[in-house]
Amino acid sequence: MPKMLSTGTLLLNNYFDSPNFRFKRSLADQEYKALQCKSLELDQLAKDVYSDIKRELGNEWNDLQWYDALHFDKMGSAICDVLFYNVGTLRNINEKQQKRLIKLAELGFTNYADQLCTSLGLPFDHPKEFQDPAVVEAFFNPSVRQDG
Repeated sequence: MPKMLSTGTLLLNNYFDSPNFRFKRSLADQEYKALQCKSLELDQLAKDVYSDIKRELGNEWNDLQWYDALHFDKMGSAICDVLFYNVGTLRNINEKQQKRLIKLAELGFTNYADQLCTSLGLPFDHPKEFQDPAVVEAFFNPSVRQDG
């Protein structure tokens, strides 16, 4: 049965000259440029298809994506997902991180934030259907000081 090679092994075999301990830069550059050209070629081929699909969907599609982006925190959800599946890490978050988690749960724009607060025994106000836009804006604005 043939032995399965890892990506790292393939990379070393292709771009590293073991006897001379040298990286084959020109070969790597050449292959990178070929992949880049292929990527641009595929982008051009897909461009017309994408435009057709976008035209068929109409303006509602853009509005839906904008609404989803406005009322969902991807980064906060990713962090909460990691904490949800790593209870040991969750139990070790500090007080400042707990306050941020409470705020995420109160805003209601993340996966699992409310469940994480509940499992830690952290009290939070359940999200209201229509949050004050100023509160949401301040939370996501990096120039606003976040004391909590």
